[in-house]
Amino acid sequence: MNIKDLAALAVKAAEIVDYAKPIFDLAIRVYVAKVFFLSGLVKIQSWDSTLALFENEYAVPLLPPDIAAYMGTAAELCLPPLLVLGIGGRAVALRLDVRDYVYRQELLTRRLIVNDLAITGGVSMLLPFAE
Repeated sequence: MNIKDLAALAVKAAEIVDYAKPIFDLAIRVYVAKVFFLSGLVKIQSWDSTLALFENEYAVPLLPPDIAAYMGTAAELCLPPLLVLGIGGRAVALRLDVRDYVYRQELLTRRLIVNDLAITGGVSMLLPFAE
């Protein structure tokens, strides 16, 4: 195998990667959107628990707990479809990331174990690449 064969192989690999990028981008957006959307569905199914969480655990600053619960649930149900469709990708990802950051910060200050760090990282990774 000579240098020309290696160069041709590298060009072919680059073409495959360029072809697959939109597919991987969509897969990541669908995965992240699914996590947030399912979280919104859980909040709707047990609304009393959701209100209790916003009153006792999340303690969102500057907002009453019931308004924060409505806004958080609405964001989790309305923004993920926009993320999947690629409509306002950066703005949607930023809003989901900020919403998740506020909740996580509040939980971490109470020294609880939180399992949403990967979700936050996934949403943050979408910011530079979304169109």
